[in-house]
Order: sequence, then C-alpha cells, then structure tokens
Amino acid sequence: MSRIGKNTLMFSTGTLISRFLGLLREFIFTYFLGASIATDIFFATFRIPNFLRQLLAEGTLSFAYINVSCEYKKKHGENESNKLSSAFLIWIALITTVLFFLILFYSEYFIKFLLPGFEQEKILLATYYLKWIFPFIIFISLSSIFSGYLNIKGNFFLPAFSPVFLNIFLISAVVFFYAENTREMGKIFGISVMLAGGVQLFLLGFSAFKNGFRFSFKPWHPGLKKMFFYFIPGTFAMAATQINMLVDNIFASYLPYGGISWVNYGNRLVQFPLGIFGVALATVMTPYFADNKNNENMGAGLIKAFRLNTVIMIPCTVFLYIYSYPVIKLLFERGKFSSEDSVQVAAVCALYSLGLWFYSTLKLLLPYFYSAGKMYIPFFGAVFGLVVNTLLNYYLMIKMGAAGLALATTFSALLKFCFFMFFVDRKGFGTLGLFFVKFSVLTGFYVLLLHFLKDFNLLFNIFAGCVIYVILLLLFKFEELEDIIEVIKMKMNMKQERRG
Repeated sequence: MSRIGKNTLMFSTGTLISRFLGLLREFIFTYFLGASIATDIFFATFRIPNFLRQLLAEGTLSFAYINVSCEYKKKHGENESNKLSSAFLIWIALITTVLFFLILFYSEYFIKFLLPGFEQEKILLATYYLKWIFPFIIFISLSSIFSGYLNIKGNFFLPAFSPVFLNIFLISAVVFFYAENTREMGKIFGISVMLAGGVQLFLLGFSAFKNGFRFSFKPWHPGLKKMFFYFIPGTFAMAATQINMLVDNIFASYLPYGGISWVNYGNRLVQFPLGIFGVALATVMTPYFADNKNNENMGAGLIKAFRLNTVIMIPCTVFLYIYSYPVIKLLFERGKFSSEDSVQVAAVCALYSLGLWFYSTLKLLLPYFYSAGKMYIPFFGAVFGLVVNTLLNYYLMIKMGAAGLALATTFSALLKFCFFMFFVDRKGFGTLGLFFVKFSVLTGFYVLLLHFLKDFNLLFNIFAGCVIYVILLLLFKFEELEDIIEVIKMKMNMKQERRG
C-alpha cells in the first residue's frame, strides 16, 4: 500500500470520530435551539476566530511552517528545527493576543463591518458573543502549530482527532447548561469554546514534546524570514475558502432569522466527507510535497492523490445531492427544528455538495504549488475566486436566498479549479484521461441505481449505496479499493496481535 494512502486513512480515522461528534453537535443544536437567533449569532461570530485561525496559523502552518521546518531539519538537524518552531510559537502567541485585545475593545466595530445586515439588537448580542468566544483563537492557533509539528513527524491521528474536544464541550454546554436567555447562551458558548481550546492545546503540546519538541525562548530565527516569504502570498491563498465563507457570512446577515443557521447546517453535511478525506489527503500531501520538491515523485504523488480524491468524493457528491432532503429530515427535524427548516437546509446542502470534488481538489493543489515554488498562482487564484464568489453571491442570493450562497460557492470553486489546472505541470497526466473516462461510466451506473432506490427506506439506501459502490469499484477494477482493504486488514492484524 502507498504511504500516501496509509497516512491519509490514519488522518481520516481521527477526523471521522471528530466529524461524527460534529454531526451529533448539530443534532443537539437543532433539537434545543433550532434555527434561531442564538444559533445565527453563534455561527456568525464563531466564524470570525475560525477565519483568523486559518489566516494566521493553519494557512501558514500547512505551507510556510512545514516547508521551511522540513528544510531546516534536513540541513541543520532536529535542534535547529525546534528553535524555528519555538520562534514561530512565540510570534503566533503575540499576534493572537494583540488581536484578542483589539476585539475586546472594538468588537462592536468588527461586528458592524463583518455582519452589516444585522439590526441593532443583533449587533449588541453578536458583540457580547464575540468577546466571550474570541480567546479561542489564541489556544487553537498554538494548537495548529503543534499539529503541524506532529504531521512532520508522521503523526496524523491525534491532530485530526483533537477537534473532538470542541464538539464535546459544546454538546455538554447545550445539554447541561441550556438557557432560554439568548445573552446567557453567549457566555455558555464562550466558556465551552475556551475550555475546549485549552484542552486541545495541552494534549497536542504534550504529544509534540513526547515526539521530540523542545521549546527555547528565542523570538528570532533566520528561518522566520523565509517563512514570511511563503506567508505573504500564502496566507491569503490558503485562507481563500475561509475568506469566501466570511463573504458568505456578510451576505447571510441580510437573510431572515434562521438564514445563517440554514447555511451552516447545510454546509456541515458537506464538510463531513470533506473533512474526513479531502482535508486529510491535503494534510498528508503537504509534507510529502515538501520532501519531494521538484522531482518526479511530486507529479506521481499528485496523480495518485487525484485518483484517491475522485474515488471518495464523487460518490459522496452523488449521494448528498440525491438524498439531501431525507437525510436532513432524519437527522435534524425534531424539537425546535421545523419542516420548513428542513426544506431550506436541504436545498443549501444539495448545492454545496455539487462542489465537493472541487473544494477537496483545491485543497490538494495548494501545497503542490507552494512546494513547487509557485506561490503567486494560489495568490492570484484566491483573488480570482473571491471576486467571482462575491459577484455570484450578490446575484444568486437575491434570486434564491440561502441556497444561492451555496450555489455561488460551488461555481466559484469550479472556476478557480480551472484557473489552477492551467498552471499545473501535467507530465504523466495522460493516465488520468482513461481513469476519468472509466470512472464517469461507473458514476453513471451509480446515479441510476441510487435513483432506483430513492423510494426505499433511507437507512437501507445508505447501506445499499455503500455496497453497490464497492461492487462497482471491484467490477471496474479500481486499484484504490485495494489500498482501503489493505489498511482494514492491517488494523485487524494489529488488534489480533494486541489480544495475543
């Protein structure tokens, strides 16, 4: 089995647990809170520290930090790489602390700028929520650096698993401390998020220490200069998806009550397969590309990743598009979540799902370009995608409401993918032509069979859909299925050895 497939499935296993709890979190939210002013404000304000985390930590982490750290480790040894990591930790801690104090004193101005559609009552509530939630950025940004360190060491499970604590604390907050008062819920959400961030930072930091990390208080390191060379174009490009979501947030603030929640719940189901596999594959490929800069393994790895990505993401797209309404109805329609909410969320989910393959492929192409030294391509691609998404948001939201925001995101992802592919070195890509033709035929059969099953029980359809897809992969002889089977066998053997 390929190292890429093995590491991706390791990461996916950790992410799978976290994503299941994420779905449980949304189940609890919809039951107790529905699509309400409390959920609208929480989702809208929580997206702000999440956006900045992507901008400051994960965007830089995935490319600048991993690329330069791998380079220093090869040339100067583990000790010098640790000094660079320490310096990066110090600067991220300083930047996020400054941002926290800015938000603390000027949160109302941030809310008015980022959520211009809110009326005064919602502005005051959002300001209160943001002050409680924003300290999360300090914990999660530092955690992201430790995650990157562990990824370099080949440890993918814990970084993928660690977000589970955010879901656990938020679920506990709603179940045990639910309050009818919307303002009080802001404090409950904030304390839960801060505790989750603290636990995540402690566990990842402890694991990094066990894997060889040693902190040294040296705020400056020559490697930082090179990191900022990656950072300047890379931060904006890597965070393009988050910037687009922030733009979606701005437009969604003009939707009626529940609109922001509809967008969030619909996007949550799409994020489930995207996080389990799409993000996992991109995370695994980042150190792989960094270790194979400008050699033939780089192109071969990209082709392998393209194939794996397609085999997983296309059936997820087909299933979510066809069954979005019954899935939403089954998962969420109870308590304070109404049938009208199900209709709205299902429309959002179906249109987001059409872009699933493009979202995951874009995440895959970013580390490829950075490792190839072509930082300008993701930067200009991000600008292009942002402009397209903003224009489409304005037009489609007027025509379609919340669902229009999802369709705009899908269209912009498709166009940005076309832009990126124009600059990819396609040497060896000839083999992908036959692969995609064969896979298109398989997908056609899969769509027809799922439509035939549409009137059956949903749980039966989920089981049958998985079985049918595996059979089709076997019939069409796709080698990617062998990677998955080999990992399952390996895990079963490991369990037997432990019992022995």
